[in-house]
Amino acid sequence: MNSLPKETLKNLSEETRALASRWPWEEGWVVLNYPIEFMRFTLIYDGPLKSASGSDNRQDNKHEIRKALHPQLAEVWQGHHSLQREYANALRFPEYDRTLREGQLDSAWETVKGRCREDCDSFLFPMDVGGFCFLPLVTKKLWLTCDLDILFLRNEPLGHIINSGGDIDNRLKVLFDALRAPETAKELPSSATPGDKESPLFCLLEDDSLITAVRVESERLLDSSSMQKERVRLVIRVTVKVQRLRAITLDLI
Repeated sequence: MNSLPKETLKNLSEETRALASRWPWEEGWVVLNYPIEFMRFTLIYDGPLKSASGSDNRQDNKHEIRKALHPQLAEVWQGHHSLQREYANALRFPEYDRTLREGQLDSAWETVKGRCREDCDSFLFPMDVGGFCFLPLVTKKLWLTCDLDILFLRNEPLGHIINSGGDIDNRLKVLFDALRAPETAKELPSSATPGDKESPLFCLLEDDSLITAVRVESERLLDSSSMQKERVRLVIRVTVKVQRLRAITLDLI
């Protein structure tokens, strides 16, 4: 066991520095006895949620959900002072400033992505998949996990767990896949390309294995404006937790 290097401590706030200096660190980490909650927020999705099957894994629907949640997750990054600072700091690399001045935005962002992936103290973990750059919030790199509390409103009578819209388990599988970054380009629609303000495209998870708890409450959607059986309204309450502390996550809690 040892303390954090002085250079690392210098980059922390005064309050966090005082706390960090008293904790036992091992190779830059503090292993916790139990997870610490460090942020909560709510995502809302209103649209089709289809049931996956062996013959159709619903790639189009998953990407539709990703695109719908992207601006909300962008707001999470912009509204949390520490996340906003981390994102802004990543865009202040000298190489980024130089290439940006030269009008080479794509080249600049490529430089930022490489730096962030290599830097164990960067909160950002950009993932290039099929022409998209996904930026997950909850990553293995920083030992983050999340719990989901979902209010599942659907166009079906109460108690109809298996119905014409599809059973809830297979529809939730589509949702969980949509919350994470795709692993390969095969998980994206063949015609999908980044739209305006979708580089990066913000998503919740690096991998859906980082979901540690799920609670689902299903109710009838009382909205006669849409008779689509597959239409849902989801209120997804997200609790992000940290399993191990590093200097960067310590400064966020």
